[in-house]
Amino acid sequence: MDIWSHLILGDMLTSPRLAGINTVNEEMWRVERQYLLTIRIAKAMLIHPSLKALDRIIGVTSAFMRCSYSKFNDLVHQVSAARGQSIIEWDFDSSDTLGHTADQIKADYAALIQRQPNNILMLNHETKDAMYTAIPELKKAEYKFVMVAECLGMQPCQRVGGPQNPNPSWRC
Repeated sequence: MDIWSHLILGDMLTSPRLAGINTVNEEMWRVERQYLLTIRIAKAMLIHPSLKALDRIIGVTSAFMRCSYSKFNDLVHQVSAARGQSIIEWDFDSSDTLGHTADQIKADYAALIQRQPNNILMLNHETKDAMYTAIPELKKAEYKFVMVAECLGMQPCQRVGGPQNPNPSWRC
């Protein structure tokens, strides 16, 4: 279970409403739970292992974040804003996580190129077989491959420092 599912599912399982109990203090509980959830998500984002690793290994703090499964709400926007990060979402999903084959992904890329959108922000996971075809086709259609920050005219990092020296507290 990922950290977000754990945090949200943990709160859902302790909610009086979801347990079928109706109390006079339910509205206060909802407000308090929302506040506590905000704090828990903020803390999780601040100590997320990937963020820690980026800071330790290469000394950077990213200016962007992507929500898993494209799941976000006002709370996620608030926490992201508090961290000084912009939320970036893809506009094309290769659907490889849904089991699409390399041939299906190639066909989806061909259809995408045919539509000629001005920009494409792609989400790919296990697509190397399809990408050997898609990348040359995208280049042939005169798409440039740039970082999200360049596409948006922004800096990719909030902070750039130096890498830290490894120590025994570093764990995978």
